[in-house]
Amino acid sequence: MAVATIECDEIYTIDEGIELIEKYITAFGKIKKVEMKENFIKLTNESGYNMSMYGVFSCGYAGGGPSGTYDLFQRLGINVSKEFIYENEEFMFKIK
Repeated sequence: MAVATIECDEIYTIDEGIELIEKYITAFGKIKKVEMKENFIKLTNESGYNMSMYGVFSCGYAGGGPSGTYDLFQRLGINVSKEFIYENEEFMFKIK
C-alpha cells in the first residue's frame, strides 16, 4: 500500500532527511523515478505518488549535500556513482 504524496521543507540536515525517507520508504513502495535539481529531490513510486524534499540533498558539485545524496541512494539500493551526482546539476532517471 502506497502513501500519498509527501512534501517536506522543514528538514535541515542530511541525517534528518535520510531518517525521514527511511521512516516512510516501506509504506511509500518501490521507487521508479528519481529527479534532482540543485537542492531539490523528488522520488516517484510505481503508483505515481511523490516524496520530495527541498534544501537537504543536492547535486552538481563535490560537497556535503551531494555526498548525502549518494549516501541516501546507497541506502535505498539505487546504483549511482558519486561522480555522476557531483558532475550533474540536475538529472532524472527511471528505475526498472
